[in-house]
Amino acid sequence: MSFSLQFGYAHDLPSVVARVKSQPSDFMVVEQSIAATSHGEHVYLRLRKTNMNTAWLAKCIAETANVTVKDVGYAGRKDRFAITEQAFSCYLPGKQVNQWDRLEDDQVKILAVDRTSRKIRKGDLYGNQFVIRLRDVSDDLTRKLETVKSQGVPNYFGEQRFGRNMNNLRQAELLMSGKRRHCQQRDLMLSAARSYLFNVNLSRQITEQGWRSIGDDQQGVLFGLSRDPQTGELDLPEYCAHWVAGLRGFRIRSGLRNYKLVPREMSWDSLGRDWQIRFVLPPGAYATSVLRELVHDGEPGSGC
Repeated sequence: MSFSLQFGYAHDLPSVVARVKSQPSDFMVVEQSIAATSHGEHVYLRLRKTNMNTAWLAKCIAETANVTVKDVGYAGRKDRFAITEQAFSCYLPGKQVNQWDRLEDDQVKILAVDRTSRKIRKGDLYGNQFVIRLRDVSDDLTRKLETVKSQGVPNYFGEQRFGRNMNNLRQAELLMSGKRRHCQQRDLMLSAARSYLFNVNLSRQITEQGWRSIGDDQQGVLFGLSRDPQTGELDLPEYCAHWVAGLRGFRIRSGLRNYKLVPREMSWDSLGRDWQIRFVLPPGAYATSVLRELVHDGEPGSGC
């Protein structure tokens, strides 16, 4: 089965070419984290990581504290090829760890250590602040940036959600077609499938009715448990329509997600052939969904 990631654009296919993520410092993310309570059974760590996977850093924290990785919490996975700051919690009731400095190296910097009353869980953040440098930009971006700032972009799930070479979607298909019973990261694969269906429905409306048909507060369905057919279910492509029944079979909860994403606090500077862009996105939103409306990535074999 082949999957298409050629989702519709709000403001036409970008004509400007730029190099995206040429180096980790080109993509900086600061998590707007929930604050520590300064007391409680969990250690609160605020860390800066460079070119490192969030899940891997969580494993390092667990090893340093001599606990299981399940005792380590974080609000969301941050980009690997980037410089990112985020908060972690580590369940250590009545215990002290005096060796947190063992975490530090060229890739990890400890910014703060405190205590907090509960585990940090997925979604426990206010948003993410991005500072992105686009290199070797082929033309002026001002007009496109102003359009995105005022009109927003489609709130697509980013391509990274679907795994390398879309492997998460392929694994989801095996699960939901009954060709595979068990999967170590089952929830991740099913979430990828649900995200893909959301993107397909949003893209279809943009392609058929135009970006202006999307209301500011309009939401799309995240398919899951439901007695009745959900909006857009009957319009899905045949090759993935059976996933809706599959998600219900795995008892995945249904939900809603905004169709429109409007970056907050958006500003930019032209730096010769480079541009630096700053904005804040709410939890669950992808910076790549903003970038894909601005530029075509000129780096061979890569994409926004």
